[in-house]
Amino acid sequence: MAVRARLDTTVDLGEIPESAVESMLRISGRAEGTGFLVLAELPSATSGVQARPFRVFGLARRVGFHALERGDVALWKSVLARLDSYAGENETLEAVRTSAILASTACRFDVRFAKRALLHFVDQTKEHQNQAASVLGLWHVGGAALAVGAMSVAVSAARVVVERNQVDLLSALSIPENLETEKLKADVMGGYLGDDGASALRSFVSMAQSLRLAF
Repeated sequence: MAVRARLDTTVDLGEIPESAVESMLRISGRAEGTGFLVLAELPSATSGVQARPFRVFGLARRVGFHALERGDVALWKSVLARLDSYAGENETLEAVRTSAILASTACRFDVRFAKRALLHFVDQTKEHQNQAASVLGLWHVGGAALAVGAMSVAVSAARVVVERNQVDLLSALSIPENLETEKLKADVMGGYLGDDGASALRSFVSMAQSLRLAF
């Protein structure tokens, strides 16, 4: 009921529905399957997503965080699959942004979760490689991975940047103003870039530049 209220509301009802969902997730474990219940309430039809994208993807993101906190592989796979379905329709931008946030956050929980999310992100963006969301997402994942020492994830993300010929674009984006903007985005959306986000992002740019020289 709380999830449905969150999705269906057309006026500002404060934080009550959203807080109720968060409370449900916070106090439940894997056995209760609360994350699956929330995920089941999200619309599968494109029209349902387009009517309220921020609410839908906000809830998907929270369920993803719940899966990470509980180490729930099945729920994590289900969240990523749902984002894949949205990316395959007309919600590619928000879907890939959400996948990138989840992948970057997963770096501090479990490298296996992060790698799986990165693979989904790469697949979601393969037809939209020239969009800013593609390189920005890889930037966030790579920066987060470096921040926690998840080198295998960072190298995988950097390799995609090189293979997609996005190193120059990434370098151009890494001006001080953008570094602070991207760090702020991660903070607001619940992503993760470590204690010094700007430094982590700069380090990933350097890694991608170095990796390109090796190819």
